[in-house]
Amino acid sequence: MSHVASIFLALFIILCSSLIIITLGLIWLITSYYAKKKGYDKASARRTLEQLRNDISLIRSDINDMKAYIADLTIKAHDEMRLRQSYRTYANINKTIDKSI
Repeated sequence: MSHVASIFLALFIILCSSLIIITLGLIWLITSYYAKKKGYDKASARRTLEQLRNDISLIRSDINDMKAYIADLTIKAHDEMRLRQSYRTYANINKTIDKSI
C-alpha cells in the first residue's frame, strides 16, 4: 500500500470514528436530557402533591375553626332568644300588673 493511501485510510478511520463519537454523544445528551426532564416532572409532581396535602390540612383546620365558631354563634343565638323571651314575659307581667292596679 502506498504512503498516500495509508494517510487517506487513517483520515477516513479518524473521520468515521469522530462521526461515531459525535453521534453517540448526541444520543447520550438527548437521553440524559429527557431522563432529567422526566425526573424534574416527577419532582414537580411530588412537590405539587405535597403542597396539596398541606392545603388540605389547612382547609380541614379552617373547617374545624368554622364549626367551633358556628357552635358559639348558635349558643349565643339561643341565649339571646331566651333573653328576649324572658323580657317579653317580664313585659307581659308588668302589663298584667298595670291592668290589675
